[in-house]
Amino acid sequence: MIKNNLFKFTLAACAMLSFVGCSKDNPNPTPEQLKGDIAVSFNMVNPDGKSGTVHVKLLDGIEAKHVDNANAFYGGFSSGMFGHKNSIYVFPAYMGGDKPELSKYNRNNGKLEPAGKLPLPPQASAACMEILNENKAYVSLQALGKLLVFNPTTMQQIGEIDLNGCIPDLKDENGTIVKNPSPGAMIIRDGVLFVALDAMVGEYWLPSEKRPYSDMAVIDTKTDKLEKVITEKSSGIAFPSRPIDRKTIFMDEQGDIYIACMGGFGYKPIDAGFLRIKKGTTEFDPSYHWVISKQPLEGFSVSPKYIPACRYIGNGIVCAYVFVKESNQSIGHIDLACVPVMMDLKSKTMKRINIPISSGYSVAIEKYKDKVLFGNMNEKDKGIYIYDPKTNTASDKAVITTEGQAWQMHYFGE
Repeated sequence: MIKNNLFKFTLAACAMLSFVGCSKDNPNPTPEQLKGDIAVSFNMVNPDGKSGTVHVKLLDGIEAKHVDNANAFYGGFSSGMFGHKNSIYVFPAYMGGDKPELSKYNRNNGKLEPAGKLPLPPQASAACMEILNENKAYVSLQALGKLLVFNPTTMQQIGEIDLNGCIPDLKDENGTIVKNPSPGAMIIRDGVLFVALDAMVGEYWLPSEKRPYSDMAVIDTKTDKLEKVITEKSSGIAFPSRPIDRKTIFMDEQGDIYIACMGGFGYKPIDAGFLRIKKGTTEFDPSYHWVISKQPLEGFSVSPKYIPACRYIGNGIVCAYVFVKESNQSIGHIDLACVPVMMDLKSKTMKRINIPISSGYSVAIEKYKDKVLFGNMNEKDKGIYIYDPKTNTASDKAVITTEGQAWQMHYFGE
């Protein structure tokens, strides 16, 4: 790996990126020191690689430090976290086992404070949410094929949208009709709620190879009525959005919506990549798609299989992890197979970032002012790396070391 001497010397001086002066992490910080400007969920993975716990807490800036799990709140293992204004919403475990409720926390004086819980149906696989305003929000119940409508201030349910049967031709590999369209991540633009429909069939929660399409529900937020379902069939790209990650659907400066699609997650030969819905339309853009699962990545003999996490940073640029596994012996979150890349949506090119390949349980990415933070767990290091997209340079080790694996992040600043 190419090491960046600038970062090396600034880390040694404990003056990382000139945010604060030199000092060690104070175990009893004064209120002025408690920024609490980054919420992070950390996966604590059990030896089986398939279970564990999640700890959610705030970080005080990006100065060099070690972060443990003291005073953290629990979340669902490998489930989603949604940030909005001065609050975060933490989901129960997608696979069940937790109390079925969506937990809200408000940030106050650099700390998180419980601010309410929304009861959810049992075994609902609550995946993601989107907020319209202070009185209305939506949460996707992927196992039930529904959206729950609720008040994000009072955390009370106010409605429900049933999407079962909205994809008439959805069938499993045996030709049996599947009613549940598997609603995932969402985004609101101009009063319209776009809901990714993952169309999962069979026991492995993947799309059918016989139907490599991408579908999205279009809903009027004034009436909460389903207007239509749009389907993209020509590209071979399927599974729009990672259902537990809101940031896999995003808007650029022109108001165009981009959707990172997961394909077959490396388990099935279904393409992954990006689709687009142009500003002023409610249809997939027929002039744009980018299949990443057929594009080479420097240093690897195979193409990326899907996009575990991404963050739009502006001007058509996305910082992401792409899953690149050259052997099919093991394809799972525990594998060190997630490669940090910078992706250009305009030129449809991607370039590796000089940060180590990470575990699939440590793929947090967040923009922090003019830098980008990457959660990362590799063979030698575990924590948060700092990347400067202007100079294409990164810290040569984790600036913030962590007890758990950084899974998702939310910056409360601009």
